Amino acid sequence: MRQRRAVYLVILALPLLTSCRSPSPPAATPSSAGTTAPASDELYVEVCALVQLPYFIDHRLGMEAAGKELGVRAEFVGPADYDMGAMIAAIEQTLARKPAGLLVVGFDAALKPAIDKAVEAGVPVITLDSDVPGSKRLCFIGTGNRAAGVAGAKALAEAVGG
Repeated sequence: MRQRRAVYLVILALPLLTSCRSPSPPAATPSSAGTTAPASDELYVEVCALVQLPYFIDHRLGMEAAGKELGVRAEFVGPADYDMGAMIAAIEQTLARKPAGLLVVGFDAALKPAIDKAVEAGVPVITLDSDVPGSKRLCFIGTGNRAAGVAGAKALAEAVGG
């Protein structure tokens, strides 16, 4: 059930994660979803780096909206910089809180041991946006970057008459 809910959380948040919107001012990390108490004590956390980039602000907004929709606690945590050591520390700190599910933007293979540790502790982990191949994560959800690049190149060639 926890794995299904974690997958559903990501699927529900995906349109918001990939939406094009004007940047909102970043919230302090971690941020909790909504102002009303969630119906459930289940905690789902997305761990990311570069959390103040507009792209990842949309991730935070998606987590908050999905948590509110599902009636669970949803948080978005991680360092402002591309710091894998800080990201690993954020995963380990999150594990101590016994989350029902963990979403990890898989920036680097250095995250593999932390992801595997979470799975071994019984926490379903989904990588999103970037994968950590060979990790014990439940699944990866993201853009097919090669296909997106091909489509972008075709659109550019068409736009410039080439």
